[in-house]
Amino acid sequence: MAAARIQRWAVFLAGYNFTIVHIKGEHNTIADSLSRLPLPSSEDGDFDDFSVEQVSINQIEILPILPEQLRFETMHDTELLRVLDFTRRGWPTNAPSGLLPYFVHRTELSCDSDSLFWGLRVIIPTKL
Repeated sequence: MAAARIQRWAVFLAGYNFTIVHIKGEHNTIADSLSRLPLPSSEDGDFDDFSVEQVSINQIEILPILPEQLRFETMHDTELLRVLDFTRRGWPTNAPSGLLPYFVHRTELSCDSDSLFWGLRVIIPTKL
């Protein structure tokens, strides 16, 4: 199955002119952020409290915009404001008008500090 997928990628990518460049893991901070994130531990081997929310905060901090700009624009985007409200309070059983793309991924959406996330990806308002 994986071989067939790789072959499809090869056929698709054959139409492009590109160069593959290796980036050392220590310089590729975004790749595999959860698997590369060190967990603090005590000497007896027990893990200290660790919050995955820190990863979300780190994602916002590396954006080319300020976190305050992201929050401001999210709170002034009527569509994202509705999505944010449904994500916090719970989604209805049927897709709300105009929110089908978000409704399909409703179980993958989360919010933190008035910002929306789809998995580890930040949802950027259209105005930005």
